[in-house]
Amino acid sequence: MKTALHDFFDKYIEMWKSFTGTEPRIAFDEDIQPILYVGDMDEDEYICWVPKDKDVVTDFSAIENDYKIVVNQDIKEYFNSYWFLDLKGFYNGTNVILEPVIPGKELDGFIKQLQGYYRIFNEIGYIPIGLEANNNNLIVVDNTDGKVYFDDLERKEKVYVAESLKEFIAKISFNR
Repeated sequence: MKTALHDFFDKYIEMWKSFTGTEPRIAFDEDIQPILYVGDMDEDEYICWVPKDKDVVTDFSAIENDYKIVVNQDIKEYFNSYWFLDLKGFYNGTNVILEPVIPGKELDGFIKQLQGYYRIFNEIGYIPIGLEANNNNLIVVDNTDGKVYFDDLERKEKVYVAESLKEFIAKISFNR
C-alpha cells in the first residue's frame, strides 16, 4: 500500500505544482493538527499541505470487536501508511474521493461511513472507503478478498472496479 500511496502523492504534488506552483491546498481547519500544513494560510483561508509518513499505528481492535469482523489488511495498511488531508482524482473518468487520514482524526470519517453502512445492511461484508462522486456511489472493499467495487445503494448493485485497493489507487489519475 505504501508504494501505491507514495506514487499517488508524488503525482498529486507534481500536478498541483504544475498548475499552481504550490503544494496541494485545502481549506484551513484549526481543528487539524498542523503537522501537515506548509506555510501560512492565504487571504481565502486556504493553506498548502503535504503528506507525511505515518509514525503511529492505528488500532482497529475496537471496530473489529464492535462489528465482530477482522478488517481487511488493505484497509489497515491504507490507514497506517501516511497522514494526508485529501486523496481524490479520476478512476476511468469517474471522480473518486477516498477517506483522508488526518492526525488525531484518522478514523472519524471511516467510522461514520462504517456505521451508516452497517445500519443499512446489518453486517459488514464490504467496507466503505470513499465516494464515487459522479453517481453518488460508495467505494467499498470486499472485507474477505479485498476487491474494490462501486456500490450503488439505490439499485442494490455493486460494480467491480479493481482487484485490490492498491491497484485502485495506482490507477487514479488527474485527467478525466
